[in-house]
Amino acid sequence: MTRTHLITTCTNSKQPGQQRLCLNERRHVDSLESLAKDWLNKVNSLSQDDKMPAHKRYMGAHWQTALSCGQQEGVELWVMSAGLGLIYSQQLIPDYQATFSLHSPDTIPNMGQRRADAYQQWWHLLCQESRFGFFDLFSTHPDDNFIIAGSNDYISAINDDVLNAIHVLPNPTRQLVIITSGTRQYRDLDTYILRSKATMAKALEANMLTLNINLAKRVLQWREQSGSIPVEKIKQELLRTIEGTTENHQENRIRRTPEYVEQYLKEALAQNPTLKPTPALRHFRDSGNSFEEKRFKAIFTKVAAARN
Repeated sequence: MTRTHLITTCTNSKQPGQQRLCLNERRHVDSLESLAKDWLNKVNSLSQDDKMPAHKRYMGAHWQTALSCGQQEGVELWVMSAGLGLIYSQQLIPDYQATFSLHSPDTIPNMGQRRADAYQQWWHLLCQESRFGFFDLFSTHPDDNFIIAGSNDYISAINDDVLNAIHVLPNPTRQLVIITSGTRQYRDLDTYILRSKATMAKALEANMLTLNINLAKRVLQWREQSGSIPVEKIKQELLRTIEGTTENHQENRIRRTPEYVEQYLKEALAQNPTLKPTPALRHFRDSGNSFEEKRFKAIFTKVAAARN
């Protein structure tokens, strides 16, 4: 049986340790190189007693889905961590806060560069310190399959690392799938990109935070039945099936109460504080729910105001 390595993003929610490292607290330097050195020195100085395996440290719906994939026979689970680099799910890690996502005090700073360039440089510095990146992963397992699932910012960060590693795979269009959302272009990686859409949420039983990982889970299931198949065939056949199922779900939306909407928005804003009313309503409806737009936005305003 061919192994599949599922590589997905770390999570904001973590099991707390005795000490939490926050990137925001290390920003007294004037370059990414200095910041990375200072940050990693702090990470490495922590006692092993305050570390736990990554699969136990991370929390949340996204991570629970990733874990369920990792428990399948022949699947190895890896993590793209903005604070630690590319790590195995069994690796011991501290409690930390560092992210490529915007609107967080612990996001990787651009230090005057284009954001994508800064993220790629930061990822390179992490991999340089750990002496492990995608080239090492692909080189160690050249005949295996790989599914990478992450947001735009994480895929931008690993772009060059993955591009420099692809050539070690004998048949990369059959072995590598990269799942992300949106329309951002990734140069030579676009060949391997499988794009998730909000309209797939109901069919994938996903929400805004679990869409990419749930699509990865579906690809794993489909490949288990169909074997290693080219990315283009996955795009044509699997996505058509998902989108066809979605159309059927759209016809059967459930009418929700104001109380349900309010609780839904409280949870959505807790997960994504920068969420806006229109995308929230679109995802709410794409998930099989029904509620009048004007009343939905009024409840959104009320819930958002209560958070401030």
